[in-house]
Amino acid sequence: MKRFSLILLLILQNLPGFSQNVAEGIVFEVKEGDIILVALTDGDTLSAKVNYIECPELEQSFGDAAKAFTKKICLKKSVTLTYSGYDKDRNVMASVLVKGEKDLAAMLLENGLAWHYSKGLSTHPNTSVYLSLEEKAKEKKKGLWKEPEQIPPWTFRNHQNKWEGKTSI
Repeated sequence: MKRFSLILLLILQNLPGFSQNVAEGIVFEVKEGDIILVALTDGDTLSAKVNYIECPELEQSFGDAAKAFTKKICLKKSVTLTYSGYDKDRNVMASVLVKGEKDLAAMLLENGLAWHYSKGLSTHPNTSVYLSLEEKAKEKKKGLWKEPEQIPPWTFRNHQNKWEGKTSI
């Protein structure tokens, strides 16, 4: 029963509207296009995964470009994180506003450097905006959409795990 309760709590934490936390700080490192490290104003640090998108893995085409873009946009700049849960790597799943106004997820999508991860998120208020930005980037063949075939990072990771003999993503 305890295990069920823990699983339920983890699921609820990641639903939109479930006890949102807000934190502010300065980005001091960019790990990947969608993962940043933030020095918070209270002195703590936080690793944040940009919510609702997936950038290519660093080993994929445009993985380095996504990371370079994120560095250019937010390294050593103030950000506001709104988060309610964690991913399997203990990153907070956060909406990220650069200088309190620029949506990092939207900028990555607009420049063709991310996929909108919409599975189960049809109720999120930005879903239609994010899907529209992704579609426009596809039409204009921006970023990763220049390539004739794209492998989403979740598929890439799944294949990597199979090649390495791992059983989970």
